[in-house]
Amino acid sequence: MTKRIVCKSQADAIAIEDLNVSGMMRNDKLSKHIQDASFYEIRRQIGYKCLWYGKALVIADRFFTSSRTCSECGWHNGGLTLRDREWECPVCHTRHDRDRNSSLNLESLGLKALARDAGEVKPPEKPSVDEHGVCTHLRSKVSGNEERTPGSPGSL
Repeated sequence: MTKRIVCKSQADAIAIEDLNVSGMMRNDKLSKHIQDASFYEIRRQIGYKCLWYGKALVIADRFFTSSRTCSECGWHNGGLTLRDREWECPVCHTRHDRDRNSSLNLESLGLKALARDAGEVKPPEKPSVDEHGVCTHLRSKVSGNEERTPGSPGSL
């Protein structure tokens, strides 16, 4: 799966979320499924494959509200719960599927990160490896909470 995501994709960047897996494990109904998903291993493999194949990895921090933010107008739905699989934005009246909306917001975050890095000449980065041989350094780390003013570097 990770090979398809990174190697066989024509994308120059992959955007993922930094999930609070330990917090998700506290949900008794979901903990077994979350444990079976091996999120850490998936993230680790995507990370080293992005470095290996020269692709950027954009990681949205865990406070980035990918599913709660309207991908059309940016309105924040603070009342969204895990049970809400679909919702309608009261501002622009766009109907959202939670997962599709989240993916659109992650795509937007990734494009903003690439645009911010455009034009800068950077030396190739070498991955940092911990004592277990696990790659710990990823090319890009982006916060969804960063505020930009028009005209500032990285603003769109």
